[in-house]
Amino acid sequence: MTKREQNVEAGRKFGEAINAAGIIERFFGYAILWVILFTISHWIAYLSFNPSDFHVVVRRLVGLATIFLPALPFYFWERNIRKFRRANGLSIYKNVKAELEQMELNERIAKEHKAFVANGLVKESADKKDIDYWFGLLQKGAITQEEYEVKKRELI
Repeated sequence: MTKREQNVEAGRKFGEAINAAGIIERFFGYAILWVILFTISHWIAYLSFNPSDFHVVVRRLVGLATIFLPALPFYFWERNIRKFRRANGLSIYKNVKAELEQMELNERIAKEHKAFVANGLVKESADKKDIDYWFGLLQKGAITQEEYEVKKRELI
């Protein structure tokens, strides 16, 4: 793996960690990235313009721009994270790594099941009107003998 590929992979993992992290960890990650962007924008702003040419108000505006403009990407990133979490019923403030992994696993299982059904390897769904379905649940211990008897009388 080349150095560039390693850097891209490290950046991807950092982004995934921020997306799954709790609020404190996210803001700490944003702060690290903001310092980098602030330094770059500050350096560009003050190298591009000669401070003696500017009026005091313009210098202050350039200073404020170098502070707040680098923060805009993080505002939108955080907004997207919160929007995604609300839409999926996840906590906005807590670490949701386990829940995200479970969601990914559920999606993969659903895709595999759909492929198995399409290929005829698995029935689409169990027929709940079939006594064998309920007997299988009884054998697995999912239902009690009494529940099985009630369903058996219902179906017969």
